[in-house]
Amino acid sequence: MRRSTAVVVAVLGLASVVGGLVHGTSSRSLPTWLLLGLLGLVTIPAGLAHGWPWLCLGVAGAGFLTAPTLSAVADAVSRLAPAGVRGEATGLQFSAQSAGLALGSPLVGAAIDVSLPAGGFVAAGLAGLAAALAGCLLSRRCPSLRPSAPARRKPAGRTDATQVP
Repeated sequence: MRRSTAVVVAVLGLASVVGGLVHGTSSRSLPTWLLLGLLGLVTIPAGLAHGWPWLCLGVAGAGFLTAPTLSAVADAVSRLAPAGVRGEATGLQFSAQSAGLALGSPLVGAAIDVSLPAGGFVAAGLAGLAAALAGCLLSRRCPSLRPSAPARRKPAGRTDATQVP
């Protein structure tokens, strides 16, 4: 049993590394709320796995989206926070993430206790979907939370003083 647990954890970690590399090499990222929603969505079916080989397949999707989601959150915080308070904002983001982990583990454990082990995956996935929905709604209400469009590049050899209006 221990060997199969190690294999599942290794598959989860490897999928996260691959997801992080793919995300890091892509020129555009999906919105943070969408990545979080997809992560929540692919977490739920892992609870349906019967046996460790199927669980490996089930956690691979969640692993693939973990690093991109964490990276997108950190990028959004650093992009949205003014330079003077960026350190404080990233510290608060880390504290919120730690609090989520600290509170989420007992809640997932309680879901497992009152249902089946699959209930833990469902609870975690639904929490991710709820957070993604909140993020989606907030990004629509607060234009400052939307990713900014990339700046247009000026033609080579021209300066602002020589450009015609």
